[in-house]
Formats: sequence, C-alpha cells, structure tokens
Amino acid sequence: MATALIRAIGVHPPGTLMQLKSAAVAVVSRSPLGAPSPLVATLTGARGAPIAATHQRDTCQTEYAIVTALAAAPSLPKILPERVYGMMLL
Repeated sequence: MATALIRAIGVHPPGTLMQLKSAAVAVVSRSPLGAPSPLVATLTGARGAPIAATHQRDTCQTEYAIVTALAAAPSLPKILPERVYGMMLL
C-alpha cells in the first residue's frame, strides 16, 4: 500500500518545501508519473530573499537538485496557491 501511495503522489508530495542546490527555497508543485524527481516552483532567489515571480524548476537538473526538505520557512510571506499551482477552477 505504501508503494502505491508513493507512486501516486511521489516521495515529495505537492506543497512540500525544499532547499535546492542553487540555495533557493521552492515548493513542490507536482510529481509527474514515472519521473524520479518532482517539479518545483521557486519562492526565493539564491540569496534567500523572496522573489516576485515563481519559476518552475525540474529537480532532475543538477543545478536544481533537492538538498533537503524543509519543515517550514517562517521568513516567507503567504503565497497564493495560484502562483505555485496555476489557476484553479472550482
């Protein structure tokens, strides 16, 4: 059952905060089926300062590899879900 869950949502589920090799903080936006690493949206630049626009990054690329998962990033302002996940239709 655990294997099926990991296959469905990935090792790092959407919404997980990550520290990238580039030193940026990012949030997992999705884990494509069959992909070894998730896609993330950056929340900070390499120096740790919040950025105005998120950038989608593929953590399979060496420069954007995941260093560690973060429990919280208290220095970040509230982020609108649309900024990370795209427009949501209800």
